[in-house]
Amino acid sequence: MITHDGAQSARSGRQAQQRAEVCDLFALFERALTDGVIGAGHVDALGSAIRDLDDEQRFDLIDREERLLEAAARMRVDDFVRHCRMQAAEVVARRAEAARAEAAWAEATAAAGADRTEDGDGAEPVPDGAGGPPAVPALDPLLVEYERQRAASKMRRW
Repeated sequence: MITHDGAQSARSGRQAQQRAEVCDLFALFERALTDGVIGAGHVDALGSAIRDLDDEQRFDLIDREERLLEAAARMRVDDFVRHCRMQAAEVVARRAEAARAEAAWAEATAAAGADRTEDGDGAEPVPDGAGGPPAVPALDPLLVEYERQRAASKMRRW
């Protein structure tokens, strides 16, 4: 509708649609945009940062909405683009690390259950010194950058 009736280019139409989707997800950004606190470039930066994220990763970024809005209000658009990319990379890295930790815990639990002899107490096996999944360690910036590059890669193997 925007491209045909509004005499806009296809690119402008896609950009307007992406902006609307971002504003639907991030209500505080929509309000700040209408109040003039931030510009459309800030919303576009956030839209480009979440474009390749899955739903769970997007929800993790939505949880950071207030901090992102504070950053957008005080940053230029170019700086906010970098900030959004770093936040998205951190979310991806945290999700990957949490998945690895959960898989390791499940593997340790399964190994402990297989090693356990039949004693009939019916208790669940627990890995050494753990009462649940291990805590996620502090993120290494190199790991965050690696995960960001990996997520951005579109190459396939033959």
